[in-house]
Amino acid sequence: MNLTNQVCAITRLVRHRWISNYTEAEIDLMLDVNLKGTILGSPAALKAMIP
Repeated sequence: MNLTNQVCAITRLVRHRWISNYTEAEIDLMLDVNLKGTILGSPAALKAMIP
């Protein structure tokens, strides 16, 4: 597994049910982990990939 896959793998939170059953707190958590985690983790990955 390369560094890019590792960054993507650690920034993932999934709920397996209908979206209408999500609470606002669950949506906030998913956005925090999935979106903000990827955005904030990208600079570290880029530092490792760019010579």
